[in-house]
Amino acid sequence: MNFLNIVGNRGKTTVLEEIIKAVIILKTAFIIVLFFMLLCFGLFIL
Repeated sequence: MNFLNIVGNRGKTTVLEEIIKAVIILKTAFIIVLFFMLLCFGLFIL
């Protein structure tokens, strides 16, 4: 019974963690894309 409860709790926490990780990855990817766009734009002006 304890094992099943632990697995159930881990499943819930992992789903939450996966959502958090996905949000962090999307935010970092968006920042990197913006940074490269600004960098390329700056080089284009220069």
